[in-house]
Amino acid sequence: MIDTIKLNLVDVSIKKSAQLRVQPGLIDVHSGEIINEHDLFINEQGELIRGSKAYLNDEKFNLTIFPSHEADPDAGYHRLRKKKLLKVFTRDELLEEDFDDNYESNGIFVQASIPRLRSENNFKSLNAADEKQSLIFLEKQLREAGIKCNIWNSELSRIDSFANLKTDYSFYSYTPLFNLMQCSRKKAVEWNGETYLWKNGSQQLMCYDKELEIENKIKRKNKEHKIKFASGNIVRIENRYLKKRKIRDNLELIKLGDLYKNYDVLKDDFKNEISRNIFKYELPDIDLLTNDSIKNEMLIIKNIYSRNWFQKYLMLKGVQSIIKATDINSIFEVFESIESRSGIGMKKSRLKKMISEMKMILPENNQCSYKTNRELYNELKTKFFKEAA
Repeated sequence: MIDTIKLNLVDVSIKKSAQLRVQPGLIDVHSGEIINEHDLFINEQGELIRGSKAYLNDEKFNLTIFPSHEADPDAGYHRLRKKKLLKVFTRDELLEEDFDDNYESNGIFVQASIPRLRSENNFKSLNAADEKQSLIFLEKQLREAGIKCNIWNSELSRIDSFANLKTDYSFYSYTPLFNLMQCSRKKAVEWNGETYLWKNGSQQLMCYDKELEIENKIKRKNKEHKIKFASGNIVRIENRYLKKRKIRDNLELIKLGDLYKNYDVLKDDFKNEISRNIFKYELPDIDLLTNDSIKNEMLIIKNIYSRNWFQKYLMLKGVQSIIKATDINSIFEVFESIESRSGIGMKKSRLKKMISEMKMILPENNQCSYKTNRELYNELKTKFFKEAA
């Protein structure tokens, strides 16, 4: 259910020997002035630690301390007090308060993928009980690093919820469908037909090829691919709340402990957000969107090639389908195996020209299955609601 979570830790005790790195402020060489250096924390020995930030990058989590306190002169600078812009709120005040950017970004934050805390990857979804055990493990890891806190009192700063769908076809088969979708008040971003993202400043919705994403991460780290997928076709759907304010507004939750007392609130919200933004269409709507997409492509081709435009349209769509199924070098190898050497050069040249033409004129999309967009959409929608139930 939950992948990445970011927590704003409160009531933290930090040992002198804590595994932290402190980044100093910048120095103006001309004046000698130290810029952007602040009071960060006071350790258990009463020492005031200053810098621009402190951090710990562990294999399983990242912790960062941004300046949110200042030394209290009334206590001989041996105690930190909250800066005025970060007053301590009650829960009811938190639900009503309009936060500024300092509330969102200042303090002690730990971020981790809950499934990865006790596993090699974040592929499998955990139930609420297993997530709690992983968070207890995170609290233990922080303590061993010299940072003591009650993790259940921490404030929710980011939550990524997800569902894995085992689909009938590869992810590329669904890209024409994702190309049609729009989410209200969110910018659409697409990468290579592998990831579709709809976002604004406080929320992201994503659909992507999860198996390919894990394989690419493993390749970058030069590790062996140990995970075995039950299906080779996994579409991951995620809803990411990136701000405290968004979590407060949509879930009415503040503390991590509140989340696990009201876990069904998160489950219902995830299902509603995906339904309201991605699976908001009825099947006839998908037919209309598909027809509009085809019409737009045909109009582009007709405007460029007035004579024999339909023949050109079919030719470019064929090239688009082939180039998605394999790469150009593989096509050249096929040429060389069945064609005389004298005819290869001209065919390579023609194919390169048509590929360039296709990429310039037609939008990136692909249809690897023989299903219509309506059928593919109905498959994804049905499987999502079954998985999110």
